[in-house]
Parts: sequence; C-alpha cells; structure tokens
Amino acid sequence: MLLFDPIQYDPHSTKRRSKATKSQQVALESTFLMDPKPHRITQEQLAAQLGMSLRSVQIWFQNRRAKARHRSTAPVPEFSIAYLVGYIPETYKPSHHK
Repeated sequence: MLLFDPIQYDPHSTKRRSKATKSQQVALESTFLMDPKPHRITQEQLAAQLGMSLRSVQIWFQNRRAKARHRSTAPVPEFSIAYLVGYIPETYKPSHHK
C-alpha cells in the first residue's frame, strides 16, 4: 500500500478547510468543558459520533486549548477593571462622548 501516489499528486491543489457545524461545536465544547485534554479513545468516539476525522477532532481540541490560554493571558486594560467596580478615572474620556 502506497501512502504517496505520485500519479494522483497535484502540488497545486489545496485542501479546503472544514468548519465544524453548530451541533458538532456544541458536542466538542461540552466535552472540552469536562476535559480539555481527552484521551485518544474519547477523541475517537467523538469523531465517530460527529462524523469527523480523528485528526480534525485533535486539531479542534488543540486550537481550543490555545484559545483558552490566549484568553487567560490577554492583558486587560485598567479602565475596564475600574469600570467593573464602578470607578472611571477623571482622565478617561471616551472619544464618542463630547
């Protein structure tokens, strides 16, 4: 069995990115909330249930963990914290208010 078939290979063809459907996203997200790093068996079961490839499920979890890390390390502007506690510094004047 050949993994690479030079006759069918086209270096100019591109793979189209597939996007998870809403129902797939719900299932993946609920699994992520329970376990952000599911075992391979769980990933295989999800892939079979959702009609996705194992690789696409693995990539989805990898990207979702990166998104969670990015959100937890993103700097929060000082004025938004002050706004949450009800304090707006005198020096802060939004440009849309005159």
